[in-house]
Amino acid sequence: MVQPGYHLFEYNPDKAKSLLKDANWDANRELDLLYYYADTTSANMVAALQQYFAAVGIKSKPRLETAAIIKELYEAPKFDIAYVGGPTFAPDPSALGDQYDSRNFYPTGYNGMKYKNPEVDKLLDEGLVTIDPAKRNEVYKKIQVIGMEDLPVIPLWEANRFIFVNNKFCNVYWSSFGGYQNSSAFAEKWGMCG
Repeated sequence: MVQPGYHLFEYNPDKAKSLLKDANWDANRELDLLYYYADTTSANMVAALQQYFAAVGIKSKPRLETAAIIKELYEAPKFDIAYVGGPTFAPDPSALGDQYDSRNFYPTGYNGMKYKNPEVDKLLDEGLVTIDPAKRNEVYKKIQVIGMEDLPVIPLWEANRFIFVNNKFCNVYWSSFGGYQNSSAFAEKWGMCG
């Protein structure tokens, strides 16, 4: 759902070219486009990003790294832009704090881009103590609006995740929140039915 005041960015290569020209973008510069997912979907997404960049005059070179190097890269960034997954797939919007709260800089949290906005920090704190669901919803809507203005991260897509379980198994836990990590949650409670 698009929030009132939410800044949507339409696909507009001509405007992007104009903004790059106004910013005196060096057309010879090549962005280091880091990613660490070796699956086909991610490789295709990175190839698409590279094509979108090229369409407006930005050169980029994808660089696949192993997930093991991410800690090192967050601590001492040596890349221009990164295609990474976000930890905000949770049923409660307070999970935004993992990525947006300035007290959660990596490695104590997932704020690897070191985003810091005192207003967002204050709203995150307010959201944690607000009990009324309608008021709490308004707090997180404000955070979304600010996030789309500041753009510490650029949301691209959300995967649909499915799990298939033979009907001979009982007590299999699955939640679409948390993605594949939850596919084997509480495996000790699984059992054969009947």
